[in-house]
Amino acid sequence: MYLPSSWSSRRLSDFSRHEMVRLHRTIAQEHGHYAANLLASLLRTIFDRARLWGMLKEENPVRAVEFFQEEKRERFLTAEEIARLDQALMSEADWRWRAFFPLSLLLGTRRGELATARWADIDFAQAVRRIPNTKSGRPHLLPLPRPAVQILEGLPSRHNSEWVFPGEKTSTSITAPSPAWQRIRRKAGLNGDENVRNSAVRQHDLRRTLGSWLAASGYSLPLIGRALNHANVSTTAVYARLDLDHVRRTLEDNVAMMLAAGTQMVNAQTTGATVLNDAGSFPKELNLPRCSKPSLADRSLCHVTNCTGESGRSRWAQSQRNLASAGAV
Repeated sequence: MYLPSSWSSRRLSDFSRHEMVRLHRTIAQEHGHYAANLLASLLRTIFDRARLWGMLKEENPVRAVEFFQEEKRERFLTAEEIARLDQALMSEADWRWRAFFPLSLLLGTRRGELATARWADIDFAQAVRRIPNTKSGRPHLLPLPRPAVQILEGLPSRHNSEWVFPGEKTSTSITAPSPAWQRIRRKAGLNGDENVRNSAVRQHDLRRTLGSWLAASGYSLPLIGRALNHANVSTTAVYARLDLDHVRRTLEDNVAMMLAAGTQMVNAQTTGATVLNDAGSFPKELNLPRCSKPSLADRSLCHVTNCTGESGRSRWAQSQRNLASAGAV
């Protein structure tokens, strides 16, 4: 946790606010804002508990630390990067990592949830894995897609260990994927550009990749949140910003509708014809272009145009009447 070894022999009352602020800044420079804030949060909790238990009478020295503003990480793997990762995994000598990281990508599980997987929690008949202990604090039933089932069925640990990924001692599971990931990431060329911040692929980005690909495929945020077992809807909301294809398609449809309607209005004014019907809306026979995908999985995008149905036509008609009254048409 980046703590000086000399701290183990110091009294709680020895630490000063200035020392905590300096440590926070040093960790930020060496390891980034996220690591610095995480350490400060942990230390603040430790000192708060010490005061609560009567072990510290002085003020919490970490209270003086101002946390850095963090940027939400949006790194996920492209199709080309997934192919490179697959090639790197094929040359990996340890069967555990050859299976661990593909399953991380296919299932979107957190690192610890997959590392401590037990065979007893996997139901092959139903193709479901039960995760008893999760970050959200509740058990999670995770459906297993067929490729994931095939990987699990072929693992040497099946029928030979209680753990899906046993550690060096068969009584424990694996505990440190980081060295293996760094080795595989380097082979796959996913270390990123040192001049580009957050360009290297981290282990958690495999989980983020699943959510990003689901969003790009049009699946709803509640469904993505359920697949990733998010306790808070706001955690899933980051994937809405990655669904650019649906936003682009919606905007393209809207532009086509606006231009076509504008052309109809100009033609009608030139010929003296009536464009709006008695109800003050475009008649259906006006043949305005319709949305190429009217039933988006996430209906929240439809408010951009709602280019099918009477409501969309009425809103466009109202906008034209407003422009006309202002002398713009």
